[in-house]
Amino acid sequence: MKGIAWVRLSNGLIRRAEVHWYEAHGIGRKEFNRKLKRPHSHATHFSVCVNNTEYPASLELHKIYPVLADIEAEADGDLRVVDESGEDYLYPADFFLLIDLPLKTVQVLKRSFARHTSHALA
Repeated sequence: MKGIAWVRLSNGLIRRAEVHWYEAHGIGRKEFNRKLKRPHSHATHFSVCVNNTEYPASLELHKIYPVLADIEAEADGDLRVVDESGEDYLYPADFFLLIDLPLKTVQVLKRSFARHTSHALA
């Protein structure tokens, strides 16, 4: 299920968000993902997931994920990450380690992610 709601973040800020609720098949737990509506952006960084305890169906530990620019989310302590669904969601920044990669590697990853997600990672 999903819907639009005003949510209070852990730091007390209130944001309008698209809230998704589902029970992950075979895991037996519920996850709440927060997806604030905003225009699609291009990947600006890549990150490695170092903690997926709250989102085991959405994030794979030690996997590389594209990160989209979102200054407001970063100010709130979040990163906008294209997860296993192929869509971008906000996750706690401390769940990821931003990585610097050689230009050639970034170009190859952007082409690969563009083929397999709904985002054109220019």
